[in-house]
Amino acid sequence: MCVGNSLNQLRLVARTGLCTRCGSCVGLSEALSRFDDKEGSYLPVIDSQVDAATADRMWAACSGREADFPALNRYVFGDDTRHPYIGHFAALGISYCTDPVLRRQCASGGVLTRTLLWLLRRNEIRAPW
Repeated sequence: MCVGNSLNQLRLVARTGLCTRCGSCVGLSEALSRFDDKEGSYLPVIDSQVDAATADRMWAACSGREADFPALNRYVFGDDTRHPYIGHFAALGISYCTDPVLRRQCASGGVLTRTLLWLLRRNEIRAPW
């Protein structure tokens, strides 16, 4: 796949409302994409310097490339959705891990990583290795 096609596809997903804001493209872009607008639409900004292999990898991981989430929410919840991508919710919150090292090194504030480590240490779950 040529770099132009993958970049165009990624930009099309963002432009047409299919982007789920998962961050996969940002994480796989080798620092060539980012989230600039963290208060508004929160869409990824993709640098035009992305090479073909990176663009293809970003496109392969795109969670919005095959699902029309606005249409899916309308189908499931009707026209009365509170948010076009999340759907209905009682409340939303923001959290992060209180361990500063883990918070900086993990995705989304390290909440899931910290929870999994806690469960492993309590022998509530087992690692697959």
